Amino acid sequence: MASNLFLSGESGESGESGESGESGETASVVTSSHALISARDGVHGPWVKPSTVINHVPAPGRIDIWITRARLLAMEGELLSGFHYEDSAAAKGGSIAVLVNARRAGTTSTLVHLVRPKDSDFADQLELMNSYSALRIDRAAEINAQISDFLAFFAAVLNLDSTRYAKTFEVIYLVLNVTRIIEMRIKYALACKRPADYSPQIQPMIANPGHGSLPSGHATEAFVVAFMLDAMRRHAGPDGSKGSLDTGDPTFVQLMRHAERIATNRTVAGVHFPADSIAGMVLAFALSSYFIRKLSGVGDVSCINFLGEGIAGTDFRYHFVLAGLLKATPSGSAPGHVFKSDPIADIDGSPLLEHLWKSAISEWL
Repeated sequence: MASNLFLSGESGESGESGESGESGETASVVTSSHALISARDGVHGPWVKPSTVINHVPAPGRIDIWITRARLLAMEGELLSGFHYEDSAAAKGGSIAVLVNARRAGTTSTLVHLVRPKDSDFADQLELMNSYSALRIDRAAEINAQISDFLAFFAAVLNLDSTRYAKTFEVIYLVLNVTRIIEMRIKYALACKRPADYSPQIQPMIANPGHGSLPSGHATEAFVVAFMLDAMRRHAGPDGSKGSLDTGDPTFVQLMRHAERIATNRTVAGVHFPADSIAGMVLAFALSSYFIRKLSGVGDVSCINFLGEGIAGTDFRYHFVLAGLLKATPSGSAPGHVFKSDPIADIDGSPLLEHLWKSAISEWL
């Protein structure tokens, strides 16, 4: 199982970044400063100038000698570079496009486009919310555990621990930290209320997070983790790929089911609509495809779309959403609520991120 070092603090809601937010102070020196000062005074003798001073040769692998939180900060900046956002006018009902720049090619592409449901859709979603509340007693232990840690559920599927799979967990931490930043920007743009804001009968069993509802952070992050772990176990990359995504593979199915259950548990708890989870899985698929390409240098990336208008009483099931994500929408046909559109050819590579990916993949060989 994952150790506490790699647990996702307040995953999906608080935006905590675990290891990456610390100051970079080392924890290895615990001796008092006074003792170190007096010891040096007693032994150092006359000053001797070093005969040679040679610095590191810059290379991606040099970052391996840094502490984890410092590495993550550097790589988060690398992975976030190139993202920007286009918000619709409030009068148009609320939508946002997340765009990525390819500096070398000089192109800009839309990675994901989300349109929020109408108020009448949320009213219909409340009927689903009310029915899910019957599961609260059965799911209470899971719901409370997943407030602060859902990585252990995925670790159980793949028999992961943070010693043998240290770089794998570093990749997961990296993408979670970046995902949280992007999802919060999207929540801001779409400005969706929580279920309890619509009805006094929802009465959530846990505290409502202090930010917008759609997309669900837990759904987004759980599916990002599921898609990234599946790619790593398949050794996605130019050196020894095990092939493309296999939706019928038993391990992939277990990863998807756990992600779906984590997302659904937030509906059971009364803090998210099923539509929030649909949008979260859409965002997760778009981001993870981009992350895999950025980290490995290979993989197909397309614009992914969530059209919330008219979603009404549609419930969340991962396999229905996945079918829309994988199926190309013919030109001129009416799209569903989830669909992919234009392929994205130009994505800048990153030697730093590719070094981390290869290190993680080596743990699976």
